[in-house]
Amino acid sequence: MIDNLEFSKETIVDKEQRGLEDFYNNDNSKLKDGIVYYEVLFRTFLLMSGDKNFEKLADKEKDLIIEKTAAKFRIAMQYAFNKGHQTTYGLLLMKQTQKFDKKFFTKPESKDYFLYNFDKMITDSVFKDNLQRNALDVLIKYMRQYFENGYQKVMDIATRFFKKGVEVAFDQIRINIVNVRYDIKGTSRMLNVPLNQSFEVTPAFRATFSLESPAYEEWDLHWDATYGFNATKSLVAKTMIHQFTMSEIKAYADVDARTYKIMNEYFNSQFPDNELVYLVRTDFLTLDTEFPRAIERNEYMAIRVALRRTIGQRLKVDGSHIFITD
Repeated sequence: MIDNLEFSKETIVDKEQRGLEDFYNNDNSKLKDGIVYYEVLFRTFLLMSGDKNFEKLADKEKDLIIEKTAAKFRIAMQYAFNKGHQTTYGLLLMKQTQKFDKKFFTKPESKDYFLYNFDKMITDSVFKDNLQRNALDVLIKYMRQYFENGYQKVMDIATRFFKKGVEVAFDQIRINIVNVRYDIKGTSRMLNVPLNQSFEVTPAFRATFSLESPAYEEWDLHWDATYGFNATKSLVAKTMIHQFTMSEIKAYADVDARTYKIMNEYFNSQFPDNELVYLVRTDFLTLDTEFPRAIERNEYMAIRVALRRTIGQRLKVDGSHIFITD
């Protein structure tokens, strides 16, 4: 429970339901983007994990089964998200649970700390009981007909979505019930990212501000808090954002500076000389690619797409102003 806040069970249920309705009615993209992102990884798993019976089928039959499985996957992940949302309202508002001070919610990383300790707040059996039913159970049973090792894959991704529901519920409670803001010390000059709080860049990765100078900003990329404390402390990549005017690019391109020539060709002289454009480069640094899981080949492209969207939104420019390079 939260200090000096006490609610009946009926009130908690009502607040949770209203919070979930508000999430869906406000077209929040967190769940939708997460499903799109993780479905790519899930489909890759399906293509590599067919059992002997599946491999004997004709290609059209295989495609149909994969599409049916993907449809069940989307429903199951939404179910996991909803259960995480529901569980969080109980953990934070019920009198019998751990007590939280209101000041806790002002800490910029309080949501992450809550997720890190979430597994200690409920037993493993309770957690699995929340997930191994309804839409998730339907998906797991269906996969057993055609795919190997499906249970572990489904439960792993479902855990991510359960905890995404936790994240949404935590912020709803912080804003609407505790009525506090995060204690943000400042934001970067170019992209307006918080200096002392991580922020989402993809459904699997968060970034923290690292460095800035005029026309330059650098972020550190980590696994998000749904993967646990140890994973989030492992530096996965560095993203560097450089700002240029088109006149700067053209001047260097005219003397055959290679990178500027590539940028000039990419932007195709479609902008006037004073137009601002951006070069984004991400260097992946992690050596232990198996922890907490391997970054899959098609995920690198998904990260690039997500970075373009995130950077474009923060700069308030469309994707044509952003050149992403390896």
